[in-house]
Amino acid sequence: MTESVELVEACPSCGRGCVVHAGQSWIAWRATLAWFRSYACEHCGARIEADGDDLPGPQLRDALLRRHGRWVVEGIGPSPVAIAKALRKVLGLDLKDALDRARAPDRRCWEGTRVEAHWMQDRLRIEGAESRVRAL
Repeated sequence: MTESVELVEACPSCGRGCVVHAGQSWIAWRATLAWFRSYACEHCGARIEADGDDLPGPQLRDALLRRHGRWVVEGIGPSPVAIAKALRKVLGLDLKDALDRARAPDRRCWEGTRVEAHWMQDRLRIEGAESRVRAL
């Protein structure tokens, strides 16, 4: 699953505006979240490609949220303790934060892009917690 956006940013080489193609993917067979960005400046010819296996930076994430909407993961079982344990393993949360999320009245334990939500649902499943994904 992949979502992408086009951004206009200043070229690091010449300073003129260029189109950046960027996005985020959930690689299910690896249970991995990845981001990517690339551009080729039409003014000076500079080219850059970058990617990573984690959450994207705030600018890319905000652009993805604006373009594709915000999604939530709701923990549904088997218990708040199991959900908290899975959240601690996946996100490295302290016990209090993980339990607060797992016991939230609306059951929201994660909020982000659609790609992130499905990645989180998969990671929680791997750790023994059930969840559902929905759009806000």
